[in-house]
Amino acid sequence: MSDQSLSKAIGKVFLAYQHCAADLSPIVLIEKARRIGISWGVAGIAVLFAAKATGDNVWYMGYNKDMAKGFIADCGWWVKKFQMAVDSIEEGEFVELLENGDEKKIQTFTVKFASGFKITALASCPRNLRSIDGWIILDEASFISDLAAIIGAALATRTWGGRIMIISTHNGVDSYFNELVENTRAGKLPFKLYRITLSDAVADGLYQRICLVTKQRYSKEAEEAWIQSLYDAYPDKAVAAEELDVIPRSGSDVYLSRALIESVTQPDIPIVRLALESSFLDKGMDYRTSWMQDWCATYLKPVLTTFNSRLNHYLGADFARSGDL
Repeated sequence: MSDQSLSKAIGKVFLAYQHCAADLSPIVLIEKARRIGISWGVAGIAVLFAAKATGDNVWYMGYNKDMAKGFIADCGWWVKKFQMAVDSIEEGEFVELLENGDEKKIQTFTVKFASGFKITALASCPRNLRSIDGWIILDEASFISDLAAIIGAALATRTWGGRIMIISTHNGVDSYFNELVENTRAGKLPFKLYRITLSDAVADGLYQRICLVTKQRYSKEAEEAWIQSLYDAYPDKAVAAEELDVIPRSGSDVYLSRALIESVTQPDIPIVRLALESSFLDKGMDYRTSWMQDWCATYLKPVLTTFNSRLNHYLGADFARSGDL
């Protein structure tokens, strides 16, 4: 089965908004409302992907063990629906050797296919993605500790054609996940981006599917009442907007929020950078002073002369850094 035909294979099962689960682009970002069935759909695609002879291994990471077990359970459900040839569905562990020489047991949940490939759900730790290839799925990525390091490790799989899918509801405007989303939306990152709100899912038939599965009678009035009940369950409307409308909350523990910074950012402001070797510290004070004065005159003065003398200007410095860049 080709990559292009994966989405067609379950087109009648997925609702339109769930088709993003079948996108096997190199790197995919999905910002979504909670509990709309995206991870369930991804499990189905993972089964099709790992079961085919030209597929690959699939590696899943959530933020806790229950998510790992739940994803493998969803994969097992799809295996039965597709009547796939599976060698085993098992719980196990592998031993990781830490840098200090200690051993750490990592719990895993695995579906092994007759194709020779497997789907493995494992703990969210950057080291667990070293020296692996295949398709990496990061679920509820906003809530994964050290997400930046994990994505950094995952990106190494791109060398041999690996794929990465990053799925999450939002966890504040200042989260690393939202930073990825905003940079992708601005064209700064070459990722594929999907945004799926509760309204999007309902428009594509989510509530009708819920009625079908739970054997309820569908009506437009019942659908509207159901939607309202979801919003009413949140005392904090900002939380409802984040969970259902995919609008990340402003951070309460930051002095300047990302949204505020971006609102006053001017892309044409010149940036001047200087990085020196540690050997510069061994030079004499007179040499260092003279060198810096020449550098400031060459690079900084031309920028300073463009400032409007009628406006106030401020200089800030960070003296907390104890080492080099």
